[in-house]
Amino acid sequence: MLTRVLTGGGALLGAAAVAFGPPASDATAQAPGKPLGFALKAVGSPSFFKLEGKPGETLRARVRLQSTSRRDRTVLLTGADARTAAAGGLDFGQYGETRSSRGTSRWLELSRSRVRLPAGGVVDVPFSVRVPTSARSGEHFAGVVAFQRPPQAKDGGPKFQLRFVSRVAVTVQVTVPGPRRPALELKDKRVAIAPTGASLALDLRNSGNTLIPKTTGRVTVRQKGRDLFNRSVQIDAFVPDTGVTYTVPWKGVPVEGEYEVEGFLEPEGAAPVSLNGTVKFGRERIREFEQETGRPAIEGGGPPIALIAGLAVAVVALAFLAIAYVRLRRRL
Repeated sequence: MLTRVLTGGGALLGAAAVAFGPPASDATAQAPGKPLGFALKAVGSPSFFKLEGKPGETLRARVRLQSTSRRDRTVLLTGADARTAAAGGLDFGQYGETRSSRGTSRWLELSRSRVRLPAGGVVDVPFSVRVPTSARSGEHFAGVVAFQRPPQAKDGGPKFQLRFVSRVAVTVQVTVPGPRRPALELKDKRVAIAPTGASLALDLRNSGNTLIPKTTGRVTVRQKGRDLFNRSVQIDAFVPDTGVTYTVPWKGVPVEGEYEVEGFLEPEGAAPVSLNGTVKFGRERIREFEQETGRPAIEGGGPPIALIAGLAVAVVALAFLAIAYVRLRRRL
């Protein structure tokens, strides 16, 4: 199942435009060959819900469904947990995904989960946000997601089908009073392998309790004192209490051995993060690289295995030629 998510725009979600663009029109919010036909808006707010509540308090708001179609539609509504996309920005998961028992979406209760939206009409749907008594101070994020029921597979049809489910979402930010602790952590770094090639993988986590609007930085990879490549890093909005693996494309094919990593990250509003250290690319990763990409890797800092084998064959052939030449001279 392929899912396309489009969120409400604004200052908060503007940074997530690569993953989620504002639903300006049918042309923006459509899956291949089928327009979405409606938009989702936060009533009383220019872009997204920004609520404040104490532990145990219940907050109330309304989300607006606005038709952009000439025919009636049935729209389904649900709450979704907000996570951080791979390059930053808000991600509301996949269609049909079960909500986490610890996620902020559990705070949301929609008055209706199914709405009949008339052509060109507007329907407001009230919902409540119940802040748990155990809620920690800081910023908590969820989303109200609207979508149409995907087409059902026909009996006797192909067992594997690609079905696009277009969705539109609006962010719900709930701020619980208390001290703010913006913090970004580097949990691990390693050489990652994918069918497209290798990359330097940075496992990052927003361990604070506030959104980090933007993170910039730079990283350099060296081997034996020689710079191999230098890359800039830019991560958009990073949701608190979530983690991502940010990948930096590797230049060329990694050679077996140890690499020096030097760099830094500068999360907005939080302390800088050092990327200094080393990563290893061993024999097991070489095999993985060859299996994933179908290309030969380089072992031990030397030439590729295929090249070594070719040279060995050439040496043996030259030896046979030399022996034949000597024998021929003796006969003559």
